[in-house]
Amino acid sequence: HISHEFKSPLSAILAACELLQDTIHNIKNNNIIIIKESQELIDLIKNQAEKLEKWVHELLNLARAEIPHANPDIHCDFNQVFTDFSYPNLSLHKQNTTNKSAIIPISEHIIHNLLHQIALNAEQHGQAKNLYLAWAIQKDFIFLSISNDGIPISENTAKRLFTPFFTTARTEGNTGLGLLTLQALLRAHGGTLVLEKLENAQFSIQIPLK
Repeated sequence: HISHEFKSPLSAILAACELLQDTIHNIKNNNIIIIKESQELIDLIKNQAEKLEKWVHELLNLARAEIPHANPDIHCDFNQVFTDFSYPNLSLHKQNTTNKSAIIPISEHIIHNLLHQIALNAEQHGQAKNLYLAWAIQKDFIFLSISNDGIPISENTAKRLFTPFFTTARTEGNTGLGLLTLQALLRAHGGTLVLEKLENAQFSIQIPLK
């Protein structure tokens, strides 16, 4: 409900920016200074409004992620998603202890986003070149380990890694909600996502089998 309350004024602000954009083209005498200053203000307002719009969208995703899921129709073969996953900016090193299907009660989209988000973090924050992924089945769970060869995660960053809006890449447009949302999604499905080791930024993921 709160996110929807934000959407209306944000939409109005963005619409007003578009109208102002059209207006400055009609300034009398083509006053270059006024046009330049007006354009800068419009760009600033529009940029900040779009950031807020993105945060509202991510907050809505987080709220939905925290709702427990129990839909028997939603499932995927983890082994297939793992095998098909690719990330063009990193060399992937995959280790799979089994070649059989591993059906989990989570959508393919969520698992792909999980792998992509951790790969993106390794590239952007850790400046990694290689990503190491290994998974195995133990009892009724899939255990997945992901690490990289980039810069280790600092203790200060580790303490705040799953804190809402915390990010070390704000200028790149990150909202600081990506990992938190994925952690909430996994928890809603009976799984876990934790940072296991600072060195090599090793994440451990546990997902129940269907």
